[in-house]
Amino acid sequence: MEKAVNPLDIIACIPIFSDLETAEVEFLASHVVKKRYGSGEWIAHRGDVWPYLISICEGEVKAIKESVEGRSLILETMRKGEVFWGLAFFTEGAQMPAGLKASRD
Repeated sequence: MEKAVNPLDIIACIPIFSDLETAEVEFLASHVVKKRYGSGEWIAHRGDVWPYLISICEGEVKAIKESVEGRSLILETMRKGEVFWGLAFFTEGAQMPAGLKASRD
């Protein structure tokens, strides 16, 4: 059985939000969209316009850059408790420089 994740707990784990008032945290929590990705599933591809923030609640996410020859370079591995912001979160229309792939459920 899948463990339920409380959106307030997700927001509370993100240091940049630690100084927010309760009403502001509740507003953010009301906009949380929980998604689960299986191992090997792409979350975002290089070149996508991806204006989201993700907080990893479990498993791992790898930032991967792939060459035209089919080789993959793992740029970073993010784990539980870490946060990732897509470039388009800050700059409208900015493309992802690397893909994001779930590497562990």
